[in-house]
Amino acid sequence: MIGTLCSAGAMVTVTAEILSRYSYKHRYGIPYRPRIYGDYRYREFVVKDDGPLDSRLLRGYRSRCVSINRWGLRGPEPLEGRKRLVVIGESEIFGVKLSREDMVWRRVLQDSLDRSRPGRWEVINGGHPGYSSEQHRLLWDGELMESIRPDVVLLRFGGNDLSMAYAMGRRWNRESRWPIKFLWGMNSAQSPLQIAMMHSCLYYQGKGRDFYRRAFGDVLKTFPEEKRNEALAVVMDNHRKILKIAEASGAKVAVLSAAGLEQCLRDGEDKGPLDALNENWRAFSEGYGPTLDICQDLLRDDFCSDAGIPFLDLREHLSRREDVGTLYFDGVHWNDRGHTVVAEYMEKALEDLGWLDLDR
Repeated sequence: MIGTLCSAGAMVTVTAEILSRYSYKHRYGIPYRPRIYGDYRYREFVVKDDGPLDSRLLRGYRSRCVSINRWGLRGPEPLEGRKRLVVIGESEIFGVKLSREDMVWRRVLQDSLDRSRPGRWEVINGGHPGYSSEQHRLLWDGELMESIRPDVVLLRFGGNDLSMAYAMGRRWNRESRWPIKFLWGMNSAQSPLQIAMMHSCLYYQGKGRDFYRRAFGDVLKTFPEEKRNEALAVVMDNHRKILKIAEASGAKVAVLSAAGLEQCLRDGEDKGPLDALNENWRAFSEGYGPTLDICQDLLRDDFCSDAGIPFLDLREHLSRREDVGTLYFDGVHWNDRGHTVVAEYMEKALEDLGWLDLDR
């Protein structure tokens, strides 16, 4: 009797899972893919800094999925005798939520360059979760840039300035920082039971997807024009300053565009993939989202044009992919597949520029 009941229960569960996956594909236009987060204990590796940086990554930190080197950057200890490529960016460049270090774009790109150009390049992840453009400028204006002396630098930041200005409203200024308690609160670890359950589409659809509500709370639905313009000006100013710092060290510099899922869905395209990831993405889109698009257009049409440097439009590249909706954890941060695609794009873009074959 018990065996019969167990068998019947198993059949019901399997049938429900199959129907859930069918429903998911029909509703959102993409197949269900488990979203297994790594064990990110931010309180352990994002530490208080008493200076103007306010927070920094803990040098020498090691865990199952995050390593911080002696420079205070994510990744292995530095190599010697190689040309260096640095990407200065925010949380998606850092690679939050990934469960293994070898899933991050840096490792994917490093492995590819080691095959195509053995011993020539070292790829360095300059991503910092939560950093404003002002914090990036302060970090790189001094010893760190001198220690690394990169040959190529890609700039991908500014979103945190805009999201802070959106959330803080008239209280925001260029010295504003995400409070360290906010950063510590981003912990995305999952228990073994949750990891097992996340393989189930039935469980995922029932648990709710409220990333933006949790991240921003009940904030403004529109961006005050005065603060929006001020934040955009700060972002442009810090791009100019970091460009100067990088070029003074002898590096070639380009801008890599932001590429959230909403930005990569073509005009008029079904927003099912966004609905699958975040139930309340529209509230976010109506406030902060359009300003991020304005920022990318200013970087391309004004900053890069005036400075005579390339703008690498990752948005355009990803928008051409039929599977773009399967490359994200939450509409902002890429999953392992997304990081692989981004690494491939970086390599192709730099190869087209001729920057990967610079004289030693």
